[in-house]
Amino acid sequence: MTTHNFIVLAKKIVWDWIANRYANEGKTIAINSHDVFVVWQSKILKNHKAILAAPTPDKFLFEVTYNGETGEFYLDAYDKLENRAYDGNLVLQYVDAVMADGKWG
Repeated sequence: MTTHNFIVLAKKIVWDWIANRYANEGKTIAINSHDVFVVWQSKILKNHKAILAAPTPDKFLFEVTYNGETGEFYLDAYDKLENRAYDGNLVLQYVDAVMADGKWG
């Protein structure tokens, strides 16, 4: 399978999932498979993987995997639970302190 074909099919799989989810909730959503976009993708040997998203109110993130040996696609849907900010300077100070101790973890 080419990377282009995988991306087209992955977008369709994500769009179908979104449409079914909203339909099951008695809602409609005005997007199509062209609105689904790729955040990241990779191909290793016969296998493909992509992270995708779409402009939906629930802001799910999707992982689509294609197993080239079996010809199967897998879909994982992720929900963002929290967005927390960290002060970069404090994080770097912590890393420096831990590295100085020689104990990481």
